Amino acid sequence: MINKLAIASVIMLLGCTTPSVPVKYKFPTPPAILMVQPAKLVTIDTPASTTSVKMFVDTVAKNYGTYHLTVEQLEALQNWIKDQQAIK
Repeated sequence: MINKLAIASVIMLLGCTTPSVPVKYKFPTPPAILMVQPAKLVTIDTPASTTSVKMFVDTVAKNYGTYHLTVEQLEALQNWIKDQQAIK
């Protein structure tokens, strides 16, 4: 009986010493809509002396809208990444 108990404990100890297999977590691919390149800001390429106030205001308004769209896209991507990390 002692021999069987000794053999059983040796087998159990050997089972615990086997090297563990590392688990590699593959990060999922983000949705394509979150990976779209943000739009480039509009520049005024004319000399300051020929730039009208209307052209200036239009450019600022377009860039303002582009900025806010880019912020929304970045926040969505960051939230998606946080959600994926929480699943892990």
